[in-house]
Amino acid sequence: MKFTHVCLLSACLGTLISFSSCKKDSGGTTSTVSFPTTSITYAEDRGAISIPISLSSPQSQDVEVNFNWSSTDTITFLGGNFTFVTLSPVTIPAGQTTANIQLQIINSPQITASHNVTLTLSSTSSNAILSTLSGATTCALTITNSNLVPANELQVDLVWYLTSSPLADINAVNLGLFLQDSVTFETIDNEQVISGSADVVLNGNDTIRSDNTTGFQTMYLPSTAPDSAYYIAIPYFSGSSAVSFYITLNGLGNIDQVAWGTYAATDGPSSAGINAIFYGPFGLSGGLFEYTGRVASSNSSRQKLLRFKAKDFKRK
Repeated sequence: MKFTHVCLLSACLGTLISFSSCKKDSGGTTSTVSFPTTSITYAEDRGAISIPISLSSPQSQDVEVNFNWSSTDTITFLGGNFTFVTLSPVTIPAGQTTANIQLQIINSPQITASHNVTLTLSSTSSNAILSTLSGATTCALTITNSNLVPANELQVDLVWYLTSSPLADINAVNLGLFLQDSVTFETIDNEQVISGSADVVLNGNDTIRSDNTTGFQTMYLPSTAPDSAYYIAIPYFSGSSAVSFYITLNGLGNIDQVAWGTYAATDGPSSAGINAIFYGPFGLSGGLFEYTGRVASSNSSRQKLLRFKAKDFKRK
């Protein structure tokens, strides 16, 4: 809103009078910015989408509108489930009343619930203001997922986010996802390989792998794979940030089996090699993929997933 101040000196009254006039649209009201649609739903395979924003009346100069995003769930991440084509601020050109925030939905094979993205208009340039109508400055985007549990194979999904910045692009780091057999360790102390020169993987044959350079990772193990003891390996290939991640197993007797893990910022790749976290052992037999490790001593009815950390990750 632009103000023009005009001062008049009244000799008779001996007072100083100040008037303010506002820059208004042709209808006599201040031009406001809002979302014309406050909720929208797309399938994950939709690809590129546009979410419009509206200006109540055209302006003689460009109107810039800042926006941000958030999520009402804990499974939606920038760079893994969607990306922004349009970055903040978005510009409504002079003489026009609409502009679009463009996003790209990432069609991944991962088995998840729907993803929720909330866009919020946060501020404008001085020639407009945000709408004060309830809900007019937010738009709720729902991304539906129709991926099903595979019938004759194991699907392993890996998802991660930056621990200190969950809204940041996940591609600031890159984790790999491997299923290996013939894995041996030099020294094991309870449930974790001892830190230092001893915790080196001596041998690990890649059976299945997913090493995308962007986005999340997914890999599959067919029921016809050889019976063996398998380990899921998650190497920290690139980056220098603390990372939280989880793997989800579906198929071959598994339904949404989840294990969590973390990497410290100092765990990123260095001259010493690549760190990797291993989960297992698992056994494949009779079309079932099951954990076959030790039972936790505190409760004989519960199995405890072993977690090994290895320096200088080896793969073949």
